[in-house]
Amino acid sequence: MRGWKIAVFLASWLLLGWLSWKDQPFLAPQTGLRAQDVVVPLGDVPALEYGRMGFTKGIVKASPANDGWVVGTDTGRLLCFDREGRQKWQRPMGLGKITAVAYSNDGRFVLVGEKSPSGDVHLLSVATGEVQWTYSAAETIGTALELRSYPSVARIQTDEAGNFYLAVFRYARNADGISEYIGRICSLTPSGEERWRFPDKEYMDAWASWFAVDPEGRSLVFATANFETKVKLRYPANLYWLNAASGEQLEEKNIEPIAPYVKTVMRGSPNYGGDGQLLAAMASDGRAFVYNRQGQLLWERQISRPRQVGGAWVNAIGRDGFPTKHGILFTTINTYNRDNWNLSTPVEHPSSNSVFMFDEAGRFRYQWRAAGSIEELDFAGSLAAVAVGRNVRTKNTEAHSAVVLRLEDGMVLDSLAMDGPCQSVAISPDEKTIAAIEAPALMPDGRIIGSYRLHIHNLK
Repeated sequence: MRGWKIAVFLASWLLLGWLSWKDQPFLAPQTGLRAQDVVVPLGDVPALEYGRMGFTKGIVKASPANDGWVVGTDTGRLLCFDREGRQKWQRPMGLGKITAVAYSNDGRFVLVGEKSPSGDVHLLSVATGEVQWTYSAAETIGTALELRSYPSVARIQTDEAGNFYLAVFRYARNADGISEYIGRICSLTPSGEERWRFPDKEYMDAWASWFAVDPEGRSLVFATANFETKVKLRYPANLYWLNAASGEQLEEKNIEPIAPYVKTVMRGSPNYGGDGQLLAAMASDGRAFVYNRQGQLLWERQISRPRQVGGAWVNAIGRDGFPTKHGILFTTINTYNRDNWNLSTPVEHPSSNSVFMFDEAGRFRYQWRAAGSIEELDFAGSLAAVAVGRNVRTKNTEAHSAVVLRLEDGMVLDSLAMDGPCQSVAISPDEKTIAAIEAPALMPDGRIIGSYRLHIHNLK
Protein backbone atom coordinates (compact mmCIF):
# COMPACT_ATOMS: atom_id res chain seq x y z
CA MET A 1 0.00 0.00 0.00
CA ARG A 2 2.80 2.33 0.89
CA GLY A 3 4.52 1.70 -2.46
CA TRP A 4 1.33 2.54 -4.32
CA LYS A 5 1.03 5.90 -2.52
CA ILE A 6 4.66 6.70 -3.27
CA ALA A 7 4.09 5.90 -6.95
CA VAL A 8 1.00 8.15 -7.10
CA PHE A 9 2.91 10.92 -5.35
CA LEU A 10 5.82 10.70 -7.77
CA ALA A 11 3.50 10.63 -10.79
CA SER A 12 1.62 13.69 -9.52
CA TRP A 13 4.88 15.52 -8.86
CA LEU A 14 6.15 14.76 -12.36
CA LEU A 15 2.86 15.89 -13.94
CA LEU A 16 2.86 19.17 -12.01
CA GLY A 17 6.48 19.74 -12.94
CA TRP A 18 5.70 19.19 -16.60
CA LEU A 19 2.73 21.59 -16.51
CA SER A 20 4.85 24.23 -14.78
CA TRP A 21 7.90 24.01 -17.03
CA LYS A 22 6.64 22.79 -20.40
CA ASP A 23 6.71 26.28 -21.92
CA GLN A 24 10.15 27.26 -20.67
CA PRO A 25 12.74 27.91 -23.38
CA PHE A 26 15.33 25.46 -22.08
CA LEU A 27 13.16 22.63 -23.46
CA ALA A 28 13.44 24.18 -26.93
CA PRO A 29 13.93 23.82 -29.80
CA GLN A 30 10.67 22.33 -30.98
CA THR A 31 9.92 21.32 -34.53
CA GLY A 32 7.89 23.90 -36.42
CA LEU A 33 5.60 23.63 -39.41
CA ARG A 34 8.53 23.09 -41.79
CA ALA A 35 11.30 20.60 -41.29
CA GLN A 36 13.96 23.28 -41.33
CA ASP A 37 12.13 25.58 -38.85
CA VAL A 38 12.48 25.76 -35.08
CA VAL A 39 9.86 27.11 -32.65
CA VAL A 40 10.92 28.23 -29.17
CA PRO A 41 8.28 29.05 -26.50
CA LEU A 42 8.98 32.35 -24.71
CA GLY A 43 6.65 31.92 -21.73
CA ASP A 44 3.11 32.99 -20.93
CA VAL A 45 1.75 36.45 -21.74
CA PRO A 46 -1.91 37.54 -21.85
CA ALA A 47 -3.65 37.42 -25.22
CA LEU A 48 -4.55 41.05 -25.87
CA GLU A 49 -7.51 42.22 -27.95
CA TYR A 50 -6.67 42.08 -31.64
CA GLY A 51 -7.73 45.66 -32.41
CA ARG A 52 -6.11 47.51 -29.52
CA MET A 53 -3.41 50.13 -30.12
CA GLY A 54 -0.69 48.93 -27.72
CA PHE A 55 0.17 45.27 -28.19
CA THR A 56 2.50 42.53 -27.02
CA LYS A 57 6.05 43.11 -28.17
CA GLY A 58 9.39 41.37 -28.11
CA ILE A 59 12.87 42.00 -29.44
CA VAL A 60 15.12 39.66 -31.42
CA LYS A 61 18.57 40.65 -32.67
CA ALA A 62 21.06 38.61 -34.67
CA SER A 63 24.23 38.29 -32.60
CA PRO A 64 27.38 39.20 -34.55
CA ALA A 65 29.71 37.62 -31.99
CA ASN A 66 28.35 34.10 -31.53
CA ASP A 67 26.34 33.43 -34.70
CA GLY A 68 23.05 33.30 -32.83
CA TRP A 69 20.22 35.40 -31.44
CA VAL A 70 19.54 37.58 -28.40
CA VAL A 71 15.87 37.84 -27.43
CA GLY A 72 14.18 40.27 -25.03
CA THR A 73 10.66 39.52 -23.82
CA ASP A 74 7.67 41.35 -22.37
CA THR A 75 8.12 39.16 -19.28
CA GLY A 76 11.45 40.84 -18.50
CA ARG A 77 13.83 38.08 -19.59
CA LEU A 78 16.83 38.23 -21.86
CA LEU A 79 17.74 34.98 -23.62
CA CYS A 80 20.58 33.96 -25.90
CA PHE A 81 20.25 31.15 -28.46
CA ASP A 82 22.62 29.64 -30.95
CA ARG A 83 21.73 29.76 -34.63
CA GLU A 84 19.58 26.60 -34.41
CA GLY A 85 17.62 27.78 -31.34
CA ARG A 86 19.44 25.96 -28.55
CA GLN A 87 19.47 28.13 -25.46
CA LYS A 88 22.91 29.26 -24.29
CA TRP A 89 21.78 31.33 -21.30
CA GLN A 90 18.89 33.35 -19.93
CA ARG A 91 18.69 36.13 -17.38
CA PRO A 92 15.68 37.76 -15.66
CA MET A 93 16.31 41.49 -16.02
CA GLY A 94 13.77 43.14 -13.72
CA LEU A 95 10.14 43.80 -12.88
CA GLY A 96 9.08 45.22 -16.22
CA LYS A 97 9.42 44.45 -19.90
CA ILE A 98 12.47 44.68 -22.14
CA THR A 99 12.06 47.62 -24.51
CA ALA A 100 15.44 48.16 -26.23
CA VAL A 101 18.45 46.05 -27.16
CA ALA A 102 21.69 46.99 -28.94
CA TYR A 103 25.13 45.43 -29.31
CA SER A 104 28.45 47.04 -28.53
CA ASN A 105 30.36 47.97 -31.67
CA ASP A 106 32.57 44.86 -31.34
CA GLY A 107 29.56 42.58 -30.79
CA ARG A 108 30.93 41.13 -27.53
CA PHE A 109 28.40 42.87 -25.28
CA VAL A 110 24.71 43.70 -25.43
CA LEU A 111 23.03 46.70 -23.80
CA VAL A 112 19.48 46.06 -22.62
CA GLY A 113 16.89 48.62 -21.54
CA GLU A 114 13.58 48.03 -19.78
CA LYS A 115 10.35 49.72 -18.77
CA SER A 116 10.04 49.35 -15.00
CA PRO A 117 9.95 51.42 -11.79
CA SER A 118 13.75 51.75 -12.02
CA GLY A 119 14.11 51.76 -15.83
CA ASP A 120 17.45 50.00 -15.66
CA VAL A 121 19.95 49.62 -18.48
CA HIS A 122 22.30 46.61 -18.22
CA LEU A 123 25.41 45.76 -20.20
CA LEU A 124 25.85 41.97 -20.49
CA SER A 125 28.44 39.66 -21.96
CA VAL A 126 27.03 38.01 -25.09
CA ALA A 127 29.08 34.88 -24.34
CA THR A 128 27.93 34.33 -20.74
CA GLY A 129 25.05 36.70 -19.94
CA GLU A 130 26.97 38.17 -16.99
CA VAL A 131 26.07 41.78 -16.14
CA GLN A 132 29.02 44.15 -16.54
CA TRP A 133 27.37 47.36 -15.31
CA THR A 134 23.95 48.94 -14.74
CA TYR A 135 22.63 52.46 -15.36
CA SER A 136 19.30 53.67 -13.95
CA ALA A 137 16.99 55.74 -16.16
CA ALA A 138 14.91 56.58 -13.09
CA GLU A 139 17.78 58.80 -11.95
CA THR A 140 17.62 60.59 -15.31
CA ILE A 141 13.87 61.24 -15.70
CA GLY A 142 12.41 60.22 -12.34
CA THR A 143 9.39 58.01 -11.70
CA ALA A 144 5.81 58.51 -10.46
CA LEU A 145 4.60 55.24 -8.94
CA GLU A 146 1.22 56.71 -7.97
CA LEU A 147 0.51 57.42 -11.66
CA ARG A 148 2.18 54.22 -12.86
CA SER A 149 4.47 56.50 -14.85
CA TYR A 150 7.59 54.33 -15.15
CA PRO A 151 10.83 55.12 -16.98
CA SER A 152 11.15 53.38 -20.33
CA VAL A 153 14.33 53.00 -22.35
CA ALA A 154 12.82 53.41 -25.80
CA ARG A 155 15.92 53.16 -28.00
CA ILE A 156 19.66 52.39 -27.80
CA GLN A 157 22.35 52.98 -30.40
CA THR A 158 26.15 52.96 -30.48
CA ASP A 159 28.83 54.64 -32.55
CA GLU A 160 32.16 53.49 -33.96
CA ALA A 161 33.99 54.64 -30.80
CA GLY A 162 31.79 52.39 -28.64
CA ASN A 163 29.74 55.13 -26.97
CA PHE A 164 26.09 54.37 -26.23
CA TYR A 165 23.09 56.65 -26.77
CA LEU A 166 19.70 56.27 -25.06
CA ALA A 167 16.21 57.71 -25.43
CA VAL A 168 14.44 57.52 -22.06
CA PHE A 169 10.95 58.79 -21.35
CA ARG A 170 7.83 58.26 -19.32
CA TYR A 171 4.23 59.24 -19.84
CA ALA A 172 1.28 60.00 -17.57
CA ARG A 173 -2.25 61.29 -17.96
CA ASN A 174 -3.10 63.68 -15.16
CA ALA A 175 -6.45 63.93 -13.36
CA ASP A 176 -7.44 66.85 -15.59
CA GLY A 177 -6.94 64.68 -18.69
CA ILE A 178 -3.75 66.42 -19.83
CA SER A 179 -1.02 64.15 -21.21
CA GLU A 180 2.34 64.67 -19.53
CA TYR A 181 5.55 63.81 -21.42
CA ILE A 182 8.90 63.52 -19.64
CA GLY A 183 11.98 62.63 -21.64
CA ARG A 184 15.71 62.91 -22.14
CA ILE A 185 18.40 61.81 -24.57
CA CYS A 186 21.59 60.54 -22.89
CA SER A 187 25.00 59.26 -23.89
CA LEU A 188 27.18 56.79 -21.96
CA THR A 189 30.78 55.73 -22.32
CA PRO A 190 31.57 52.06 -23.09
CA SER A 191 32.12 51.56 -19.34
CA GLY A 192 28.75 53.06 -18.37
CA GLU A 193 29.65 56.59 -17.23
CA GLU A 194 27.31 59.33 -18.37
CA ARG A 195 28.87 61.59 -21.03
CA TRP A 196 25.97 64.03 -21.33
CA ARG A 197 22.21 64.37 -21.09
CA PHE A 198 19.84 66.54 -23.07
CA PRO A 199 18.40 68.73 -21.75
CA ASP A 200 21.04 69.20 -19.08
CA LYS A 201 19.05 71.13 -16.46
CA GLU A 202 15.42 70.05 -17.04
CA TYR A 203 13.19 67.36 -18.50
CA MET A 204 11.82 67.59 -22.01
CA ASP A 205 8.03 67.86 -22.14
CA ALA A 206 8.20 65.76 -25.30
CA TRP A 207 7.49 62.19 -26.35
CA ALA A 208 10.97 61.55 -27.76
CA SER A 209 11.28 57.81 -28.30
CA TRP A 210 13.33 57.61 -31.50
CA PHE A 211 16.65 59.03 -32.63
CA ALA A 212 19.51 58.37 -35.03
CA VAL A 213 23.28 58.67 -34.52
CA ASP A 214 25.62 58.74 -37.48
CA PRO A 215 28.34 56.03 -37.33
CA GLU A 216 31.13 58.50 -36.56
CA GLY A 217 29.27 59.84 -33.52
CA ARG A 218 29.12 63.41 -34.85
CA SER A 219 25.39 64.06 -35.18
CA LEU A 220 22.34 62.84 -33.25
CA VAL A 221 18.84 63.64 -34.48
CA PHE A 222 15.69 62.84 -32.51
CA ALA A 223 12.02 63.20 -33.36
CA THR A 224 9.00 63.95 -31.20
CA ALA A 225 5.50 62.51 -31.14
CA ASN A 226 3.67 65.11 -29.08
CA PHE A 227 -0.07 64.49 -29.35
CA GLU A 228 -1.14 66.93 -26.61
CA THR A 229 -2.90 70.02 -27.98
CA LYS A 230 -4.24 71.60 -24.76
CA VAL A 231 -0.99 73.01 -23.40
CA LYS A 232 1.95 74.95 -24.82
CA LEU A 233 5.07 72.78 -24.84
CA ARG A 234 8.64 73.94 -24.22
CA TYR A 235 9.91 71.40 -26.81
CA PRO A 236 7.35 71.58 -29.62
CA ALA A 237 9.65 71.03 -32.63
CA ASN A 238 9.49 67.85 -34.71
CA LEU A 239 13.23 67.23 -35.22
CA TYR A 240 16.20 68.25 -33.07
CA TRP A 241 19.85 68.05 -34.15
CA LEU A 242 22.44 67.57 -31.37
CA ASN A 243 26.22 67.44 -31.30
CA ALA A 244 26.64 63.73 -30.48
CA ALA A 245 29.95 64.37 -28.70
CA SER A 246 28.60 66.99 -26.27
CA GLY A 247 24.79 66.88 -26.35
CA GLU A 248 24.63 70.54 -27.39
CA GLN A 249 21.60 71.46 -29.46
CA LEU A 250 22.55 72.62 -32.96
CA GLU A 251 19.22 73.00 -34.74
CA GLU A 252 15.52 72.26 -34.59
CA LYS A 253 12.88 71.94 -37.30
CA ASN A 254 9.15 72.52 -37.16
CA ILE A 255 7.15 70.77 -39.87
CA GLU A 256 3.79 72.40 -40.48
CA PRO A 257 0.82 69.99 -40.21
CA ILE A 258 -1.40 69.15 -43.16
CA ALA A 259 -5.21 68.98 -43.06
CA PRO A 260 -7.02 67.41 -41.34
CA TYR A 261 -4.22 67.06 -38.75
CA VAL A 262 -3.38 69.80 -36.25
CA LYS A 263 0.09 68.48 -35.31
CA THR A 264 2.93 66.71 -37.08
CA VAL A 265 4.28 63.68 -35.19
CA MET A 266 7.05 61.14 -35.83
CA ARG A 267 7.37 57.82 -34.02
CA GLY A 268 9.56 55.33 -35.92
CA SER A 269 12.18 57.56 -37.48
CA PRO A 270 14.58 59.25 -38.31
CA ASN A 271 17.38 56.88 -39.33
CA TYR A 272 20.82 57.48 -40.82
CA GLY A 273 22.18 55.39 -43.65
CA GLY A 274 25.24 53.23 -43.13
CA ASP A 275 27.65 55.97 -44.23
CA GLY A 276 25.89 58.68 -42.23
CA GLN A 277 25.34 60.92 -45.26
CA LEU A 278 21.53 60.73 -45.55
CA LEU A 279 18.80 60.89 -42.92
CA ALA A 280 15.27 59.58 -43.62
CA ALA A 281 12.25 60.59 -41.55
CA MET A 282 8.58 59.65 -41.82
CA ALA A 283 5.62 61.55 -40.35
CA SER A 284 2.49 59.79 -39.17
CA ASP A 285 0.46 61.83 -41.67
CA GLY A 286 2.16 59.99 -44.55
CA ARG A 287 4.91 62.46 -45.55
CA ALA A 288 8.46 61.23 -46.14
CA PHE A 289 11.52 63.48 -45.72
CA VAL A 290 15.19 63.08 -46.65
CA TYR A 291 17.92 65.31 -45.16
CA ASN A 292 21.67 65.46 -45.57
CA ARG A 293 24.10 65.27 -42.64
CA GLN A 294 23.97 69.05 -42.19
CA GLY A 295 20.19 69.00 -41.76
CA GLN A 296 19.27 70.43 -45.15
CA LEU A 297 16.03 69.05 -46.59
CA LEU A 298 16.83 67.35 -49.90
CA TRP A 299 13.29 66.27 -50.80
CA GLU A 300 9.92 65.19 -49.42
CA ARG A 301 7.12 63.02 -50.78
CA GLN A 302 3.46 62.54 -49.82
CA ILE A 303 3.39 58.73 -49.65
CA SER A 304 0.00 58.43 -47.98
CA ARG A 305 -2.58 61.18 -48.49
CA PRO A 306 -5.58 61.61 -46.12
CA ARG A 307 -8.87 60.88 -47.86
CA GLN A 308 -12.41 61.73 -46.85
CA VAL A 309 -14.66 58.70 -47.34
CA GLY A 310 -18.26 58.58 -46.14
CA GLY A 311 -17.76 61.67 -44.00
CA ALA A 312 -14.67 60.25 -42.25
CA TRP A 313 -11.02 61.13 -42.81
CA VAL A 314 -8.96 57.96 -43.34
CA ASN A 315 -5.24 57.59 -43.85
CA ALA A 316 -2.48 55.01 -43.78
CA ILE A 317 -0.16 55.88 -40.91
CA GLY A 318 3.48 56.51 -41.83
CA ARG A 319 6.23 55.27 -39.54
CA ASP A 320 9.68 54.14 -40.74
CA GLY A 321 12.34 55.70 -42.93
CA PHE A 322 15.65 53.99 -43.81
CA PRO A 323 18.40 55.01 -46.24
CA THR A 324 19.76 51.77 -47.77
CA LYS A 325 22.30 50.89 -50.47
CA HIS A 326 19.41 50.31 -52.87
CA GLY A 327 17.46 53.50 -52.17
CA ILE A 328 15.46 55.26 -49.46
CA LEU A 329 12.82 53.01 -47.91
CA PHE A 330 9.66 54.16 -46.09
CA THR A 331 6.83 52.18 -44.50
CA THR A 332 3.18 52.65 -43.61
CA ILE A 333 0.98 50.65 -41.24
CA ASN A 334 -2.80 50.25 -40.80
CA THR A 335 -5.58 52.53 -42.03
CA TYR A 336 -7.03 54.66 -39.23
CA ASN A 337 -9.98 56.97 -38.77
CA ARG A 338 -8.69 60.49 -38.11
CA ASP A 339 -11.48 61.33 -35.65
CA ASN A 340 -11.13 58.22 -33.50
CA TRP A 341 -8.68 55.37 -34.13
CA ASN A 342 -11.09 52.94 -32.39
CA LEU A 343 -13.74 53.55 -35.07
CA SER A 344 -13.71 51.33 -38.13
CA THR A 345 -13.02 52.79 -41.56
CA PRO A 346 -15.24 52.16 -44.59
CA VAL A 347 -12.24 51.15 -46.74
CA GLU A 348 -8.55 50.39 -46.47
CA HIS A 349 -6.26 53.13 -47.69
CA PRO A 350 -4.38 52.03 -50.85
CA SER A 351 -1.06 53.09 -49.27
CA SER A 352 -1.55 51.12 -46.05
CA ASN A 353 0.75 48.36 -44.77
CA SER A 354 3.35 49.02 -47.45
CA VAL A 355 7.05 49.36 -48.19
CA PHE A 356 7.89 52.23 -50.56
CA MET A 357 11.30 52.56 -52.21
CA PHE A 358 12.71 55.70 -53.82
CA ASP A 359 16.11 56.36 -55.33
CA GLU A 360 18.39 58.94 -53.69
CA ALA A 361 17.03 61.68 -55.95
CA GLY A 362 13.47 60.99 -54.79
CA ARG A 363 12.21 59.11 -57.85
CA PHE A 364 9.66 56.40 -57.01
CA ARG A 365 10.88 52.84 -57.62
CA TYR A 366 8.30 50.42 -56.18
CA GLN A 367 5.63 49.70 -53.59
CA TRP A 368 5.27 46.34 -51.87
CA ARG A 369 2.05 45.93 -49.93
CA ALA A 370 1.56 43.43 -47.11
CA ALA A 371 -1.75 42.10 -45.84
CA GLY A 372 -1.03 43.35 -42.30
CA SER A 373 0.84 46.07 -40.47
CA ILE A 374 4.59 46.29 -41.05
CA GLU A 375 5.80 46.08 -37.46
CA GLU A 376 9.56 46.02 -37.97
CA LEU A 377 12.32 45.64 -40.54
CA ASP A 378 15.85 44.30 -40.33
CA PHE A 379 18.49 44.45 -43.04
CA ALA A 380 21.40 42.28 -44.17
CA GLY A 381 23.24 42.85 -47.43
CA SER A 382 20.70 43.08 -50.24
CA LEU A 383 17.75 41.76 -48.18
CA ALA A 384 15.14 43.12 -45.80
CA ALA A 385 13.27 40.95 -43.30
CA VAL A 386 9.77 42.29 -42.58
CA ALA A 387 7.58 41.47 -39.57
CA VAL A 388 3.93 41.50 -40.74
CA GLY A 389 1.46 41.77 -37.88
CA ARG A 390 -2.20 42.64 -37.42
CA ASN A 391 -4.56 44.19 -39.91
CA VAL A 392 -6.97 45.80 -37.45
CA ARG A 393 -9.42 46.61 -40.26
CA THR A 394 -9.78 43.28 -42.09
CA LYS A 395 -8.81 40.97 -39.16
CA ASN A 396 -7.07 38.82 -41.78
CA THR A 397 -5.08 36.32 -39.72
CA GLU A 398 -3.41 34.91 -42.84
CA ALA A 399 -1.40 38.13 -42.98
CA HIS A 400 0.75 37.14 -39.98
CA SER A 401 4.20 36.30 -41.28
CA ALA A 402 7.87 37.13 -41.55
CA VAL A 403 8.70 38.06 -45.15
CA VAL A 404 12.07 38.44 -46.87
CA LEU A 405 12.28 41.05 -49.63
CA ARG A 406 14.98 41.74 -52.16
CA LEU A 407 15.71 45.44 -51.74
CA GLU A 408 16.62 45.99 -55.36
CA ASP A 409 13.12 45.35 -56.70
CA GLY A 410 10.84 44.44 -53.78
CA MET A 411 10.52 40.79 -54.83
CA VAL A 412 9.41 38.36 -52.08
CA LEU A 413 12.12 35.70 -51.78
CA ASP A 414 10.68 33.76 -48.84
CA SER A 415 8.04 33.97 -46.13
CA LEU A 416 7.25 32.26 -42.85
CA ALA A 417 3.58 32.08 -41.85
CA MET A 418 2.52 32.03 -38.20
CA ASP A 419 -0.76 31.84 -36.30
CA GLY A 420 -0.44 35.02 -34.27
CA PRO A 421 0.81 38.45 -35.34
CA CYS A 422 4.53 38.73 -36.09
CA GLN A 423 5.93 41.49 -33.87
CA SER A 424 9.70 41.44 -34.35
CA VAL A 425 12.18 40.06 -36.87
CA ALA A 426 15.94 39.72 -37.42
CA ILE A 427 18.07 38.42 -40.27
CA SER A 428 21.51 36.87 -39.92
CA PRO A 429 24.44 38.85 -41.39
CA ASP A 430 25.09 36.08 -43.96
CA GLU A 431 21.48 36.44 -45.26
CA LYS A 432 20.71 32.74 -44.65
CA THR A 433 18.43 32.68 -41.59
CA ILE A 434 15.69 34.79 -40.01
CA ALA A 435 14.26 34.79 -36.50
CA ALA A 436 10.86 36.27 -35.64
CA ILE A 437 8.66 36.70 -32.57
CA GLU A 438 4.97 35.78 -32.68
CA ALA A 439 2.40 37.05 -30.15
CA PRO A 440 -0.98 35.65 -29.10
CA ALA A 441 -4.16 37.63 -29.79
CA LEU A 442 -7.78 37.62 -28.65
CA MET A 443 -10.09 37.75 -31.66
CA PRO A 444 -13.47 39.54 -31.68
CA ASP A 445 -15.28 36.17 -31.65
CA GLY A 446 -13.48 35.11 -28.45
CA ARG A 447 -10.87 32.82 -30.05
CA ILE A 448 -7.27 33.04 -28.95
CA ILE A 449 -4.83 32.66 -31.81
CA GLY A 450 -1.07 32.26 -31.75
CA SER A 451 1.39 32.00 -28.91
CA TYR A 452 4.34 33.93 -27.51
CA ARG A 453 7.25 32.21 -29.23
CA LEU A 454 10.34 32.59 -31.33
CA HIS A 455 10.52 31.18 -34.87
CA ILE A 456 13.85 30.41 -36.58
CA HIS A 457 13.73 29.77 -40.31
CA ASN A 458 16.43 28.92 -42.84
CA LEU A 459 15.80 30.83 -46.05
CA LYS A 460 15.08 29.00 -49.29
